[in-house]
Amino acid sequence: MKTLLLFIAGIFGFTGLSAQHVLAPTGFFSYAFHDYEITALSDGSITLNFNALIPQAKKGVVDSLLNLDRVKNPVAVSVNAYVIKHGSKLILIDAGAGSSMGSSLGQLPVHLKRAGYDPSQIDVVLLTHIHADHSNGLLDQGKRVFPKATLYVNQVDHDFG
Repeated sequence: MKTLLLFIAGIFGFTGLSAQHVLAPTGFFSYAFHDYEITALSDGSITLNFNALIPQAKKGVVDSLLNLDRVKNPVAVSVNAYVIKHGSKLILIDAGAGSSMGSSLGQLPVHLKRAGYDPSQIDVVLLTHIHADHSNGLLDQGKRVFPKATLYVNQVDHDFG
């Protein structure tokens, strides 16, 4: 399993999956990569003021950097997760925000079902890191959203908490 998880991490370093691949009204986009089926899932989007997120930056630096990509502050940020199907295994990369960050997020379970998967089918949840928009979707009203999944998280994030 460890080798498979490392391979998966490598895929996401090179595939270039991004929000533009997630198709809006369905909330998901699937494609094959060798013997893997990868499905990008939208959890929704949220508007963030990057100046507030990086208050220690010198005045104007954040906006200048955003302008290099023709992006204006505040920024609409897509929150996405990914299901990787390999044989009979289903691996979810990140769990979304759940209901913790407002009504514009928390759409992952709906889009997961639209893509043909039930949360109870997920075997593994791999968190890229423990931020609310990646991990708060693990629980819904105190109950596990992915009841049979084994959770994997980076040791540094685990130790920090």
